[in-house]
Amino acid sequence: MASKDTTSILEKRSAKRIPAPVGTTALLTNNFDTLDTVCVRDISAVGLLIDGYSSEEEYPVNTPINGIFIIIPPCELSDNTSICLFINNGKVVHSFFDQVSSTRCYGIELTNKSAAVKEKLKGLINKN
Repeated sequence: MASKDTTSILEKRSAKRIPAPVGTTALLTNNFDTLDTVCVRDISAVGLLIDGYSSEEEYPVNTPINGIFIIIPPCELSDNTSICLFINNGKVVHSFFDQVSSTRCYGIELTNKSAAVKEKLKGLINKN
């Protein structure tokens, strides 16, 4: 049975979320206009959960993210081909410290997606 906190988080979700295929990464343009490469833990049609590489908070909640490239390696969900998606804008909506990996994780809302990217993400999610 889910705890009250888990149930509350799941009820807030606006879209089905699946574990990202192993090796899925994202390139994010940070506040200094440089690229950060991060691992993607899970993915949905509306957002990502990413691993930071530090225990320090690099992206406070409400930080805008401009220019997000999602790279999904060949896998069953992608019909064994690599997929690269570009999203113009996103926003950090959640931040927490994962004690297992000793890293900070971030929930990124994808706020500006083209119709083609929306359809590709929905297709990937629905295959799972």
